[in-house]
Amino acid sequence: MENTDIKHLVFCEKNSFQQVKSLLISEKHVTLVCLDEEIREELERKKIPYKVISDYKFDFDIANKCIDWFKTWANSKIFEGKNVKELFTYRQVSLWWFMEIAIFESFKGVKFPIPIKKIIEEIEFVKKVIETEKPERVTVLNTNDPFHIIISEISNSMGLNSRVVRTRAVILRELGWSKGFPLFIKLFSKTRHFIRRTLSSVLKLIFREQNCKSTKKVMIISININWRNKKDFIFGTLIEELSKSGKKSVTHIDFPGFSLIGIRQIFEKKMSDHENITYKIIEDYSANTSIKEAVTEIKKKYSQIKKEKIFYEAFDISSFFYKQMDFHFHYYGLSNYIYYIESMLKAIGDEKPEAIILIDEYNPVGRATVVAGKISGIKTIAIQHGAITRNRLSYLHYKDEVSKNNDFRSPYYPLPDITAVFGPYYQKYLYEIGNYPESSISVTGAPRYDELVDGKNEYNKKQTYKKLNLDPDKKLVVYTSQPLEKEENDRILLSILKALSELPDFQLVIKMHPTERGINTELIDKFDEDVIVIKKFDIYEILNACDVMLTAFSTTALEAMMLGKPVITINFTGKPDVMPYVQSGAAIGVYQREKLSLAIKSIFEDEHIRKELEVNSKEFVHQHAYKIDGKSTKRIMELIP
Repeated sequence: MENTDIKHLVFCEKNSFQQVKSLLISEKHVTLVCLDEEIREELERKKIPYKVISDYKFDFDIANKCIDWFKTWANSKIFEGKNVKELFTYRQVSLWWFMEIAIFESFKGVKFPIPIKKIIEEIEFVKKVIETEKPERVTVLNTNDPFHIIISEISNSMGLNSRVVRTRAVILRELGWSKGFPLFIKLFSKTRHFIRRTLSSVLKLIFREQNCKSTKKVMIISININWRNKKDFIFGTLIEELSKSGKKSVTHIDFPGFSLIGIRQIFEKKMSDHENITYKIIEDYSANTSIKEAVTEIKKKYSQIKKEKIFYEAFDISSFFYKQMDFHFHYYGLSNYIYYIESMLKAIGDEKPEAIILIDEYNPVGRATVVAGKISGIKTIAIQHGAITRNRLSYLHYKDEVSKNNDFRSPYYPLPDITAVFGPYYQKYLYEIGNYPESSISVTGAPRYDELVDGKNEYNKKQTYKKLNLDPDKKLVVYTSQPLEKEENDRILLSILKALSELPDFQLVIKMHPTERGINTELIDKFDEDVIVIKKFDIYEILNACDVMLTAFSTTALEAMMLGKPVITINFTGKPDVMPYVQSGAAIGVYQREKLSLAIKSIFEDEHIRKELEVNSKEFVHQHAYKIDGKSTKRIMELIP
């Protein structure tokens, strides 16, 4: 007969309520830990005690611990006395830098293969829960998210009696992600190159390329997701200034994003009539070099290192780690990285630019651009894309990863010649934490904020209300969402919906991030409140119309501050804030969902809070966006030879 007196720890999620109810009837000592908002809501309605992830706080910075372990592993000699940075090279450049971020964090919205950061976080989370609850048995009710099977595997490795209850739908979903998804990505990647190359060849016959007057040339590298409203969201002001000056012609090269072909963007660019600007796509520069031999040789080395075990503390994470590595070596990654390097070398050879300007120098496209520029001796200028934070690898390089002599060959990281940052805060970060040479950092501000300065007076709150059919008698709360983990996004969304249900004088607009595919409408439908969800809408216009702005840690908070709007950040993860909005006093931080409505009310009822936010946000804007004077683009132009 089963012992019902033992301490039983149960991790539960959406669609597992019936199993939870059965366990509570049959056993005396059950601790429930909710893994998503849906089950939490159900338990709350039934007044059943539960705990959530944020109840288990770490007494250390989990993000830094993950990064330190990962960087240490990457430096360890794993085969023939070499580390991964030295083993996988092409043209003497380490290909590890092309895959480092994706292996550590994975692509946005992609849970399989499981990223290394998430594996380490889950190990630490399960350790903390078990240390706190001291259970004798662990059950994982895996009814919704196939990723959560990892909790059971970690519990078993800790010597606990652990079992997992999985539904058929979850098993099929995991098979789809782990087997079908990598194959789909491999096929899609090859098909995408073919479609884009074919389309470009056809359009060349239809549209005549611009006759550029100047022989001096600048190359701008962008990705198609930055093309919005028939212009480049990041480089629009720079392209206009270069076009007007007539001193230099511009070749604007479009790369596809991770999941896009970009047919519409290609058409719109070919039809653009900017003087002195030629729009091309990377597939216009088909490299003559065969990459097959290089790929085969690198894969051989990789197959040999897979014999080595990988441990995080006492946990053998080899199977998880190598699944993530497999994805980049066999399905999406290796051949693309080399293809991008060769294509950029061909583009430089054909166009002969004096300088190359880019963003996202930490993704494969940016890496390839910097590498090709270094090999060719062409100056590369990288413009900061978004917030630089301490818990991401994007700009974080240890001292031994950056050459003091500007060497870009393995094992060193290929740094751009100049990195143009938004403000003094980021200059200090890159120098002290990223180990960038001081001379390679320039504070310019963000070119895209020049449009905010120029167009600020054109925005009209009444017109925005009319466009979105908003109630003119109610205050407007704008929430800018981000492509976070679904569970985290749902927790934030639910807290906002509950807070607004307590504030009848307020209305809500959700501005989705451009890379998000959707939002949890099921949660929204549970509330009677009118909620407007927008995606393709001028972010500055909606921020200008709002009375208070909410977000997790998006740079839109900075933009709201520029427009003089009060900001509230929401963090229910139990981890330190990603951005120092609250630490600097520029925003109110909410860490418990029941306190959000009070935070919103305090802005309108407490003059002292309003004044404090106003003063601190001005200083924050200076540190993080420099001079909001409409001259950031000109400062970028001064960096171009």
